[in-house]
Amino acid sequence: MRADLADVRKELAMLQVDIRKDLEVQRERQDQLRQEMRDMRQERNQWRVTTVRQLWTIVSVVSGAVIVGILKLVFFPGP
Repeated sequence: MRADLADVRKELAMLQVDIRKDLEVQRERQDQLRQEMRDMRQERNQWRVTTVRQLWTIVSVVSGAVIVGILKLVFFPGP
């Protein structure tokens, strides 16, 4: 009877160790996922900022070309 009880205690101790290891692995995975989400959010924000800058540059260049074209037509009409 005591041998059985000792075996049960050993098995319980081994299960506790396994559970602790599993919990630690799960925590590490959660931390990795959180970090990946932060990184993705930062990349998305950087992409948004870059895209907005590019669009404003395109709008500025096109607007400048239109204004120069209008001024050219007004002040230097063609034959």
